[in-house]
Amino acid sequence: MTRALPQQQADTRSAEILIRELESFLKENRVKHVHFSDRTTAPPSLAYVTNFPRLSIPLSGCHTMEVSANGITRIIKPVRGHAVFVPDHAWNKPDWSTRVHVLTFLFGVKQIGVSLVHHKSGEQVPSAVLKTSMQGGYDVPTHSILSALMVLAADRSDGSLARLLTESLLYACLRLLKTPQKQCPRKAIRTYESICLYVQEHFRNPLTRESVARHFGLAPNHVSRLFRKEGL
Repeated sequence: MTRALPQQQADTRSAEILIRELESFLKENRVKHVHFSDRTTAPPSLAYVTNFPRLSIPLSGCHTMEVSANGITRIIKPVRGHAVFVPDHAWNKPDWSTRVHVLTFLFGVKQIGVSLVHHKSGEQVPSAVLKTSMQGGYDVPTHSILSALMVLAADRSDGSLARLLTESLLYACLRLLKTPQKQCPRKAIRTYESICLYVQEHFRNPLTRESVARHFGLAPNHVSRLFRKEGL
Protein backbone atom coordinates (compact mmCIF):
# COMPACT_ATOMS: atom_id res chain seq x y z
CA MET A 1 0.00 0.00 0.00
CA THR A 2 1.42 3.38 -1.07
CA ARG A 3 1.69 5.94 1.71
CA ALA A 4 0.67 9.54 1.07
CA LEU A 5 3.51 12.03 0.85
CA PRO A 6 3.67 14.79 3.50
CA GLN A 7 2.61 17.45 0.94
CA GLN A 8 -0.33 15.32 -0.16
CA GLN A 9 -1.36 14.88 3.45
CA ALA A 10 -1.13 18.64 4.02
CA ASP A 11 -3.19 19.34 0.89
CA THR A 12 -5.83 16.85 2.01
CA ARG A 13 -5.97 18.42 5.46
CA SER A 14 -6.32 21.91 3.97
CA ALA A 15 -9.15 20.76 1.72
CA GLU A 16 -10.96 19.19 4.68
CA ILE A 17 -10.76 22.42 6.67
CA LEU A 18 -11.92 24.52 3.71
CA ILE A 19 -14.87 22.18 3.15
CA ARG A 20 -15.82 22.40 6.81
CA GLU A 21 -15.64 26.20 6.83
CA LEU A 22 -17.72 26.53 3.66
CA GLU A 23 -20.29 23.99 4.87
CA SER A 24 -20.61 25.88 8.15
CA PHE A 25 -21.11 29.18 6.36
CA LEU A 26 -23.80 27.80 4.04
CA LYS A 27 -25.58 26.04 6.89
CA GLU A 28 -25.67 29.08 9.16
CA ASN A 29 -25.99 31.96 6.68
CA ARG A 30 -27.77 33.19 3.61
CA VAL A 31 -25.98 35.61 1.31
CA LYS A 32 -27.64 38.88 2.28
CA HIS A 33 -25.73 41.28 0.06
CA VAL A 34 -23.39 41.03 -2.93
CA HIS A 35 -20.83 43.80 -3.52
CA PHE A 36 -19.55 44.18 -7.08
CA SER A 37 -16.42 45.88 -8.33
CA ASP A 38 -15.75 46.91 -11.92
CA ARG A 39 -12.99 48.27 -14.14
CA THR A 40 -14.35 51.79 -14.72
CA THR A 41 -11.56 53.44 -12.70
CA ALA A 42 -7.82 52.91 -12.76
CA PRO A 43 -6.57 50.64 -9.97
CA PRO A 44 -4.66 52.53 -7.24
CA SER A 45 -1.27 51.50 -5.95
CA LEU A 46 -1.30 48.04 -4.30
CA ALA A 47 -4.75 47.21 -5.65
CA TYR A 48 -5.28 43.57 -6.56
CA VAL A 49 -6.06 42.89 -10.25
CA THR A 50 -6.25 39.51 -12.03
CA ASN A 51 -7.38 38.29 -15.43
CA PHE A 52 -9.92 35.94 -13.82
CA PRO A 53 -12.98 36.58 -11.60
CA ARG A 54 -12.82 36.28 -7.82
CA LEU A 55 -15.35 35.80 -5.05
CA SER A 56 -14.67 36.41 -1.36
CA ILE A 57 -16.82 35.88 1.71
CA PRO A 58 -15.82 37.12 5.17
CA LEU A 59 -16.22 34.42 7.81
CA SER A 60 -15.50 36.76 10.72
CA GLY A 61 -14.56 40.40 11.11
CA CYS A 62 -15.09 43.17 8.58
CA HIS A 63 -13.24 42.86 5.26
CA THR A 64 -13.05 46.59 4.52
CA MET A 65 -11.84 47.39 1.00
CA GLU A 66 -11.81 49.94 -1.76
CA VAL A 67 -13.54 49.02 -5.04
CA SER A 68 -14.42 50.61 -8.35
CA ALA A 69 -18.09 51.39 -9.04
CA ASN A 70 -19.55 53.27 -12.01
CA GLY A 71 -16.58 55.52 -12.55
CA ILE A 72 -15.81 56.27 -8.92
CA THR A 73 -14.03 54.49 -6.09
CA ARG A 74 -15.81 53.70 -2.85
CA ILE A 75 -15.21 51.95 0.44
CA ILE A 76 -17.26 48.85 1.27
CA LYS A 77 -17.39 47.01 4.58
CA PRO A 78 -18.52 43.41 3.94
CA VAL A 79 -19.11 41.18 6.97
CA ARG A 80 -20.29 37.59 7.43
CA GLY A 81 -23.32 37.09 5.21
CA HIS A 82 -21.91 39.39 2.53
CA ALA A 83 -19.99 38.47 -0.62
CA VAL A 84 -17.66 40.46 -2.86
CA PHE A 85 -17.51 39.55 -6.56
CA VAL A 86 -14.67 41.00 -8.61
CA PRO A 87 -14.86 40.25 -12.37
CA ASP A 88 -11.80 39.61 -14.50
CA HIS A 89 -9.55 42.67 -14.91
CA ALA A 90 -11.50 44.57 -12.25
CA TRP A 91 -9.79 45.47 -8.99
CA ASN A 92 -10.18 45.71 -5.23
CA LYS A 93 -7.89 46.98 -2.50
CA PRO A 94 -8.51 45.40 0.93
CA ASP A 95 -7.62 47.22 4.12
CA TRP A 96 -5.99 44.80 6.57
CA SER A 97 -6.01 47.17 9.55
CA THR A 98 -8.58 45.03 11.41
CA ARG A 99 -8.83 41.34 12.18
CA VAL A 100 -10.55 39.36 9.43
CA HIS A 101 -11.03 35.73 8.42
CA VAL A 102 -11.95 35.46 4.72
CA LEU A 103 -12.57 32.69 2.20
CA THR A 104 -11.68 33.49 -1.42
CA PHE A 105 -12.35 31.65 -4.69
CA LEU A 106 -10.23 32.35 -7.77
CA PHE A 107 -11.94 31.22 -10.97
CA GLY A 108 -9.15 30.51 -13.44
CA VAL A 109 -9.81 29.06 -16.86
CA LYS A 110 -8.43 25.62 -16.06
CA GLN A 111 -8.75 25.45 -12.28
CA ILE A 112 -10.52 26.97 -9.29
CA GLY A 113 -8.26 28.05 -6.44
CA VAL A 114 -9.57 28.39 -2.90
CA SER A 115 -7.81 30.12 -0.03
CA LEU A 116 -8.70 30.73 3.59
CA VAL A 117 -6.79 33.72 4.97
CA HIS A 118 -6.67 34.89 8.56
CA HIS A 119 -5.29 38.38 9.16
CA LYS A 120 -4.57 39.78 12.57
CA SER A 121 -5.19 43.46 13.14
CA GLY A 122 -2.59 45.68 11.51
CA GLU A 123 -0.42 42.91 10.06
CA GLN A 124 0.94 43.22 6.54
CA VAL A 125 0.99 39.49 5.82
CA PRO A 126 -1.50 36.74 6.73
CA SER A 127 -0.97 35.04 10.07
CA ALA A 128 -2.44 31.84 8.64
CA VAL A 129 -3.24 30.69 5.11
CA LEU A 130 -4.81 27.48 3.86
CA LYS A 131 -5.31 26.76 0.19
CA THR A 132 -6.39 24.08 -2.20
CA SER A 133 -7.56 23.82 -5.80
CA MET A 134 -9.93 22.00 -8.09
CA GLN A 135 -8.02 21.16 -11.24
CA GLY A 136 -10.21 21.07 -14.32
CA GLY A 137 -12.96 21.53 -11.78
CA TYR A 138 -15.51 23.26 -13.97
CA ASP A 139 -18.63 21.35 -14.82
CA VAL A 140 -21.64 22.68 -16.73
CA PRO A 141 -23.60 23.93 -13.68
CA THR A 142 -20.61 25.73 -12.13
CA HIS A 143 -19.60 27.35 -15.40
CA SER A 144 -23.19 28.44 -16.14
CA ILE A 145 -23.69 29.96 -12.67
CA LEU A 146 -20.39 31.84 -12.90
CA SER A 147 -21.29 33.15 -16.37
CA ALA A 148 -24.66 34.39 -15.13
CA LEU A 149 -23.04 36.12 -12.17
CA MET A 150 -20.60 37.82 -14.55
CA VAL A 151 -23.57 39.23 -16.50
CA LEU A 152 -25.12 40.60 -13.32
CA ALA A 153 -21.78 42.09 -12.30
CA ALA A 154 -21.63 43.97 -15.60
CA ASP A 155 -25.09 45.41 -14.88
CA ARG A 156 -24.31 45.87 -11.14
CA SER A 157 -27.60 44.13 -10.43
CA ASP A 158 -27.52 43.65 -6.66
CA GLY A 159 -30.90 42.05 -6.15
CA SER A 160 -32.25 38.70 -5.04
CA LEU A 161 -30.98 37.02 -8.23
CA ALA A 162 -27.39 38.08 -7.49
CA ARG A 163 -27.66 36.74 -3.95
CA LEU A 164 -29.18 33.44 -5.09
CA LEU A 165 -26.61 32.98 -7.85
CA THR A 166 -23.78 33.66 -5.40
CA GLU A 167 -25.15 31.06 -2.99
CA SER A 168 -25.55 28.62 -5.87
CA LEU A 169 -21.95 29.19 -6.91
CA LEU A 170 -20.78 28.51 -3.36
CA TYR A 171 -22.77 25.26 -3.25
CA ALA A 172 -21.33 24.27 -6.65
CA CYS A 173 -17.80 24.92 -5.38
CA LEU A 174 -18.52 22.90 -2.24
CA ARG A 175 -19.63 19.95 -4.35
CA LEU A 176 -16.48 20.20 -6.47
CA LEU A 177 -14.31 20.41 -3.35
CA LYS A 178 -15.87 17.18 -2.10
CA THR A 179 -15.37 15.40 -5.44
CA PRO A 180 -12.13 13.38 -5.54
CA GLN A 181 -9.61 14.62 -8.08
CA LYS A 182 -9.33 12.08 -10.88
CA GLN A 183 -5.80 12.92 -11.92
CA CYS A 184 -2.76 14.77 -10.73
CA PRO A 185 -2.52 18.20 -12.41
CA ARG A 186 0.40 19.11 -14.61
CA LYS A 187 3.32 20.79 -12.87
CA ALA A 188 2.81 23.96 -14.94
CA ILE A 189 -0.79 24.30 -13.74
CA ARG A 190 0.22 23.71 -10.13
CA THR A 191 2.93 26.35 -10.39
CA TYR A 192 0.64 28.87 -12.08
CA GLU A 193 -2.00 28.39 -9.41
CA SER A 194 0.56 28.70 -6.60
CA ILE A 195 1.80 31.99 -8.06
CA CYS A 196 -1.76 33.36 -8.32
CA LEU A 197 -2.49 32.53 -4.70
CA TYR A 198 0.89 33.93 -3.59
CA VAL A 199 0.12 37.23 -5.30
CA GLN A 200 -3.32 37.32 -3.68
CA GLU A 201 -1.84 36.79 -0.23
CA HIS A 202 1.06 39.27 -0.60
CA PHE A 203 -0.30 41.95 -2.90
CA ARG A 204 0.27 44.65 -0.25
CA ASN A 205 3.99 44.07 -0.67
CA PRO A 206 5.88 45.65 -3.61
CA LEU A 207 5.66 42.63 -5.93
CA THR A 208 7.37 42.48 -9.31
CA ARG A 209 7.71 39.73 -11.88
CA GLU A 210 11.32 39.33 -10.77
CA SER A 211 10.51 39.11 -7.03
CA VAL A 212 7.76 36.54 -7.63
CA ALA A 213 10.05 34.51 -9.88
CA ARG A 214 12.78 34.62 -7.24
CA HIS A 215 10.37 33.37 -4.54
CA PHE A 216 9.49 30.31 -6.65
CA GLY A 217 13.01 29.74 -7.95
CA LEU A 218 11.98 30.47 -11.54
CA ALA A 219 13.25 32.68 -14.33
CA PRO A 220 11.15 35.84 -14.85
CA ASN A 221 10.51 34.93 -18.48
CA HIS A 222 9.19 31.54 -17.36
CA VAL A 223 6.66 33.27 -15.09
CA SER A 224 5.48 35.33 -18.07
CA ARG A 225 5.15 32.21 -20.21
CA LEU A 226 3.11 30.49 -17.51
CA PHE A 227 0.62 33.35 -17.38
CA ARG A 228 0.34 33.51 -21.16
CA LYS A 229 -0.24 29.77 -21.49
CA GLU A 230 -2.17 28.78 -18.34
CA GLY A 231 -4.02 32.03 -17.75
CA LEU A 232 -5.80 32.15 -21.08
